[in-house]
Amino acid sequence: MRGRVCCLLTVALLGTSSETAVLKEGPTAFQSSLGGFSHSPLFSATSRSSRVVSSSLNANTLAGFATEEYPPHPIIPRLGAVHEVWGHVAEKFPDSVALHDPYKPTKSGVKYTFRQLTDAVQDLSLGLKELGIRKGDAIGLFAENTHRCFLSDQGIMGAGAVSVPRGAFADKAEVEYILRHSGSKACFFETTDQLYHIIIHLKQTDEGRKILEEQLSTAVLMYPPELDKSETEMEQFAVVKKTVKNLYSFEDVLKKGAKAKSEGRTQLPSCTADDLAVIMYTSGTTGQPKGVMLSHGNLLHQVYLNSFNDDAHKEGPGSVNPLPGDTFLTILPTWHIFERVAEYWGLARAAQIVYTTRLHFRQDLSKYAPEYLIAVPRLFETIQQGVEKRIRQGSKMKRLIAKTLRGASETYIKSRRICFGEDLECVEPTTAQLVKAYMNRFFLYPLHLGCDAAIWKKVRDGLGNNMKAAIAGGAALAMKVENFFECADVLLIEGYGLTETSPTLFNRRKEQNMRGSVGVPVAMTEAKIVDIETGVTIDYPNRPGGPGKMKKGLVVVRGPQVMQGYFKNEEATAKVLSPDGWFVTGDLGQIMPSGELQLTGRQKDVIVLSNGENIEPEPLEITVAASALVDQIVCIGQDRRFLAALIVPNLDQMVHDELISQKLADEITQKIENGDEEGLREIADQLEKNAIVDKAIKSEILSRLGKRKNKDELIKAYRLVLSPFTPDNGLVTQTMKVKRDQVFARFEGLIESIYSREN
Repeated sequence: MRGRVCCLLTVALLGTSSETAVLKEGPTAFQSSLGGFSHSPLFSATSRSSRVVSSSLNANTLAGFATEEYPPHPIIPRLGAVHEVWGHVAEKFPDSVALHDPYKPTKSGVKYTFRQLTDAVQDLSLGLKELGIRKGDAIGLFAENTHRCFLSDQGIMGAGAVSVPRGAFADKAEVEYILRHSGSKACFFETTDQLYHIIIHLKQTDEGRKILEEQLSTAVLMYPPELDKSETEMEQFAVVKKTVKNLYSFEDVLKKGAKAKSEGRTQLPSCTADDLAVIMYTSGTTGQPKGVMLSHGNLLHQVYLNSFNDDAHKEGPGSVNPLPGDTFLTILPTWHIFERVAEYWGLARAAQIVYTTRLHFRQDLSKYAPEYLIAVPRLFETIQQGVEKRIRQGSKMKRLIAKTLRGASETYIKSRRICFGEDLECVEPTTAQLVKAYMNRFFLYPLHLGCDAAIWKKVRDGLGNNMKAAIAGGAALAMKVENFFECADVLLIEGYGLTETSPTLFNRRKEQNMRGSVGVPVAMTEAKIVDIETGVTIDYPNRPGGPGKMKKGLVVVRGPQVMQGYFKNEEATAKVLSPDGWFVTGDLGQIMPSGELQLTGRQKDVIVLSNGENIEPEPLEITVAASALVDQIVCIGQDRRFLAALIVPNLDQMVHDELISQKLADEITQKIENGDEEGLREIADQLEKNAIVDKAIKSEILSRLGKRKNKDELIKAYRLVLSPFTPDNGLVTQTMKVKRDQVFARFEGLIESIYSREN
């Protein structure tokens, strides 16, 4: 799963040293099918020892510092397995809080110190061993954002087994596939209701009943029903208890482990960095999920080398790396690679993890005043939209003042970027541009301070007023969100990674925070851009040392965080992973003059118009989505004459702009809640025929895309979709990446109507 990393790993957890090493290799060919690497010179075996390391930037290959030794970690020694980390942290900070879950298992919540965390992990590991779990066994783990999911994950690893995580709300057919494909020997489930519905689903087929007998013969309930639960839940529990041969509660496994420990049965399998730690099934945007095999070494690379600074272990003034006692507020599901590694990384530095929910998120920001916030870009867009909505509710005079101050504040921070060399659109400014930028900084600073007092301070207060860095992951972050949080003086760093790379490959740093880019390679990571058709590594004479034109290509990487391969899928592995470790990300990008990577889209998402023009939709979608009027957008046009789009409008903004009444907005919201697709389509059709609405939307598109040199990149037609794309309706992933194939299938008739109208 491709994801950007934002600090707000979209997902920016890793760092590079101040020294940048370079791999000087010259592969010259590449099979465009990406199959059969053994026959491709690009992926021919190359001796690692032949690398030439330089502190300067090479025109062909970027690299983080290359060294065979990890730099010393501030707390833990060099280890071979993830679960070994907690004992070492507990030696130095035994009574510091590690995990704080305010809402589970009861309303009063629970806290675990590092000593208690270490003991619980050991007890769970020993308990699983008592249940017959052996080294290398796959164990399913189906849960959401909870401390028991983290403890279960580490207990599984401590037993030498392999964690196979997925969400509690994953599609039942997907869970069935994962159980069968992974060959899980046992499973953890968060709730009775969840396991009950999986059982009902599996009972419907012979293959499902076989899974019940084999993969679900042993199951652990993290939160079994209490005696005061509803009659329905107790009935569900009766079915579960009758169906599962060996059913245990979370506490049962802990007690078995504690008993084994008290009786001296404490021997657990040893694990090395090369041992498989987790199989992460990507939700993906197409096809069946693939099982990404990540080793302990893959994950530990992230634990040791993640950083928001140019030094992975920088401390003191200017450092934004976690300190013991710092708080991470997390809302992402624990089964997501970004959240998982963020927790490992923070806890290894003796920070504490506080789990929140959508219901409690806003109050928890104020209550716990976190130093770090972990979330997807969509949540930060919601924060921004909430502020804008409150501004719109003010009087006309207040709205005018707010608009003036915000405009001045945004111009100020954009000018500041140019002065500091951190503006992607003006990397090498002319003298005139620099003079203008410095003048804007000087004259607009008082207005920026005024806006800070009136607006931005309230934003910081709402975030707890203690934040070192906000961390978003899983999807691209819109520039309007970047601008918003920079104006509010909240550190926003974007990066890039995939599940297959544990996840982070690139990230921006506090010292080099080029907005719009995903930064530079993280420590011990090599990367190059290759021509999509030929596979030849693209030379970038435009980078420091000479002028030149940037050329887009395919991002190819290598490093300790790259997966072992796809589980039971050698064919898929061979298509993306070479024998000597180069991984084809499937993402398109270019190296900027200042040395950062800018992503431009996914290779598989490229739209080819009937005239042969290749269009990368994501940059266009991000640009148009910067409009307050546009909530979501998906470009279409494969094999068509021109580009078009499906647009989900922002109802609040439409009301503010007097395009629709509040009464109509409320009616639309009600129909969305009721699932009245027919009624929504009728309203959307009427809005499209409304000349004022149509002009407003087309004006927003034209103002953002009209100046592009390639006129094929202009969206020439659109249709409105009033019901948002959500994980619940299957049109986006849990991290809000659009499932384009599903969108195209769901709205096939609507898409066809666009082009039939034009014809």
